[in-house]
Amino acid sequence: MQGRNSICKSHFMRAGCFTTDNYTVQIDANLGGAAAIIEMFVQSHNGELRFLPAVPSQLSSGTITGTRLRGGFMLDTLQWSGGKLSSGVVRATVNNARITARLGKGTKTYAVQLNAGQTMTFRDSDFTGSTTPVVSG
Repeated sequence: MQGRNSICKSHFMRAGCFTTDNYTVQIDANLGGAAAIIEMFVQSHNGELRFLPAVPSQLSSGTITGTRLRGGFMLDTLQWSGGKLSSGVVRATVNNARITARLGKGTKTYAVQLNAGQTMTFRDSDFTGSTTPVVSG
């Protein structure tokens, strides 16, 4: 039995799980790691939604789908390429959901108020050019 426990213990260490001294998995640490990674791409705090606040250069292109945001919103899809926002589709999950959207550390913002089921699509040019986000639903 001692040999089997040693195998399990070394497996957990090789798998990269966060563990305590007795090798039980720390779920809060594992989920916290996933949350920290999501925060690099989208943040929703204090009524503000930030797209791509801290994207590392090694992940300059990608897609995220189905992420719950604070304030009664869901991020249906977030796509970026070359470090720039290709598309961010935000859907309200409650009526009169309000949030202010911003791209990274930029100064241009959009105050958003949507009802349940409505979506708003943001693109890089909405924050850096003269286009505006599109509401649907």
